[in-house]
Amino acid sequence: MLNPDARFYRAVPPNRDNYSPEELPPRTFRLREQDEGQLSLYDSSQITARECLELYNRNPEAPQARAVAVITMRELNRLQLSPMPDPGGHPAHVLVSLTHLDPERQTLYANELRRIAQARGPIIDP
Repeated sequence: MLNPDARFYRAVPPNRDNYSPEELPPRTFRLREQDEGQLSLYDSSQITARECLELYNRNPEAPQARAVAVITMRELNRLQLSPMPDPGGHPAHVLVSLTHLDPERQTLYANELRRIAQARGPIIDP
């Protein structure tokens, strides 16, 4: 089991909703259709916040993220969520399955993760 204080990064989607960089938009932890029920995070023991953003911002033509949200293993465990390594992805990439939750519960969990990460504050332009 990972250390309860282990930290995970999530790139904050580019700000298109008139939020300040310090405020996490509601969609920060929400799943997109292409996520197939898997929340994408990066293990901070294997990657920096800057590297997390660089991976997110690979396409220079797409809107660029400027901030990273942070969530801990303890906070994931409180929601009974467990990160698992992504076998086909970057070594630091982990996936948290939300497939056992209906869409309404997925949104509730995403909102709770956002609330927790917002209280800590995002890492902006690392």
